Amino acid sequence: MDRLGAARMAAGQGADTDRRPAREHCRASKAKAASSASQLAPSLAGRFDSAPDLILRSSIGTGIKAPKLEEISGLTVRGAGFNSPLEADRGGNATLQAERNLNWELALDKHLPNETGTLGANLYVRRTEDFIERRTALEGTRWVDRPYNEGTARHWGLEFDAKLKGDAFGWKGAALRSHLTLPKARVEDERLGLTRDARPAALPVDARRDQACPCGRCRAGFYNQSTADRIPTSPANWPTPEGPGRCSTSMPRRR
Repeated sequence: MDRLGAARMAAGQGADTDRRPAREHCRASKAKAASSASQLAPSLAGRFDSAPDLILRSSIGTGIKAPKLEEISGLTVRGAGFNSPLEADRGGNATLQAERNLNWELALDKHLPNETGTLGANLYVRRTEDFIERRTALEGTRWVDRPYNEGTARHWGLEFDAKLKGDAFGWKGAALRSHLTLPKARVEDERLGLTRDARPAALPVDARRDQACPCGRCRAGFYNQSTADRIPTSPANWPTPEGPGRCSTSMPRRR
């Protein structure tokens, strides 16, 4: 073993910095975590044209969301900076289960006069079993961020969409689009034995501009998305003891 390898081992970093063992460990962990999930997912949708320019739509259905491969991997990746709840190592959870959800949506679309565009509003409600959230906990001497099945979650909110065609304003072939989501979520946390807010979520606001090419066979555009972080208000979203010598936290991490 060379001096650099010996120094890494002495610092307790050999298992994380040696690339070949890490890949082998990742493959082994993925093999252990390999699982399958299936579900019959019926759905029903309807539409009612209350007026030529006003459309009411609704749908209900079930679905399943399997964990990502990195979420079930046993490999823990060390953070680049100083280890803390805000700069924790990232790892997976081999026991993670797939999320199963029931969704209901009610949407209203309004077509503007002279086909200048459309305005839309969508109300959604979703119930999710085995809801997955990432949680930071102290494992030994290091903070590690892993995903866990927290319990049953309920999401609801409003979505607003707008589309304006540039032809009506002398901007031939152009279109302006925007989208805003106002989400809310509550989780029946089985670990804490209470109902709390879900982890802080961003409020996405996006705008897009599309332009048709003169040839009429392609389109080009610009896309901009902004997010506003929501600050947790529930005391359950702050550090919670998990027993002697261990604690967890859901403090917002720096992006």
